[in-house]
Amino acid sequence: MPNAQCSKRLKEKMSVHKRERLLTSAIRIATAADVPRGGRDTTPFWTPELEEIEGKIHNCKPSVSQDRLGARRREMLRQASHKRWKTLCNNMAVADGCC
Repeated sequence: MPNAQCSKRLKEKMSVHKRERLLTSAIRIATAADVPRGGRDTTPFWTPELEEIEGKIHNCKPSVSQDRLGARRREMLRQASHKRWKTLCNNMAVADGCC
């Protein structure tokens, strides 16, 4: 709703309960329009290899192999995170002029 319409609606005489419902409705509509639906954001370290392992984990039955794939996925994420951290630290050191 444009600001002019909002101002006009607020100046109208109405009960507190009706104003509360209108305000709540406006907040819900704005939230639905701006907040993305779905799960969490993917990690910045996500790679096609991790996507492949994730698919294998979801397709296999609970077993030792699923546990191994999960451990491999965690290890790959840990390595990617560490690599990104080292790159970031190196870039910061160069930017600061200390190296």
